[in-house]
Amino acid sequence: MAEISCDDRIPDNIVRLSIKDPQAVQSAYECGKLVILEDARIDADYAFLSSIPSPKAAHPGREKFCLARQERWKGHDRREAVWHKFETGPFQGDPEGYARFQREVKSVNGQMNALVEHLFGSLPFRTRSITWKFQRITGENLHIDNLQGCQKLAQIRLFANLHTAPRVWGIAKHWRAYASRLFETASLEEVLHDYYQFNTRLSVAAFGYSHHTTDDPRHVVTFNPGEVWLANSAIVAHQVRSGDLLTIAHYEYPYKGYVRKTEALPALIRQLGVEKLGYLGYHQKVLSLKLDPRRMGIG
Repeated sequence: MAEISCDDRIPDNIVRLSIKDPQAVQSAYECGKLVILEDARIDADYAFLSSIPSPKAAHPGREKFCLARQERWKGHDRREAVWHKFETGPFQGDPEGYARFQREVKSVNGQMNALVEHLFGSLPFRTRSITWKFQRITGENLHIDNLQGCQKLAQIRLFANLHTAPRVWGIAKHWRAYASRLFETASLEEVLHDYYQFNTRLSVAAFGYSHHTTDDPRHVVTFNPGEVWLANSAIVAHQVRSGDLLTIAHYEYPYKGYVRKTEALPALIRQLGVEKLGYLGYHQKVLSLKLDPRRMGIG
């Protein structure tokens, strides 16, 4: 079971929930709580998976691979190219090891997908993907994610530790605390219309660029092999303090699918604008029109 060390200086925003209560899980997730699934565990060969070195990534330090189905595709296909990195990298000359790796990926992906479908299956998903991260992290800055596509879509992010060593996270305050405090000093009014840029600017203003630049209080959570959790990373400050192999399920769906619609990122930004400016509806529309000619009917 995950171990939690709480900091009394910040709200308790970590919950342990059962997969038997999907509505409670979805509600807590949308509100920005770290949700630990107390009765879910990914079954995998952790020792084998932990022994696999990462293939060469396009960007060093960003060893993330979207490992989909294993069958071959006709012609050039990016998914096939990702598998090829493993076949000709860590498993070069070891077809049996490569086949074993394929079986493990298929099994883990199936378990991850089944959990998301069970917990959020009624939502109208637009995209589904699973990322495997083969990168050792020994200290990451606190941050709030600026997820691509957040202008129109929310994202479910389900995590599982696949390494034999524990994975340690830090969880700090909710988006609201930082956005309200830094609204004027970070000139957040300028990016109320662009949620991606809003979170980009907010995260840098709150935490800087290095884990040495902030000493904000945070809870610390240690996840053992196979443990599964969810974090709405666009609205809760978080960090990886240490960890190795991880898998993440990313499912996107429209904000209208929220159980608690006032907790969606667009609603939070509108609420903040009204609180700070008093007239966000019109203000936001004007800013959007200035930056997007198509909305003016001339693009």
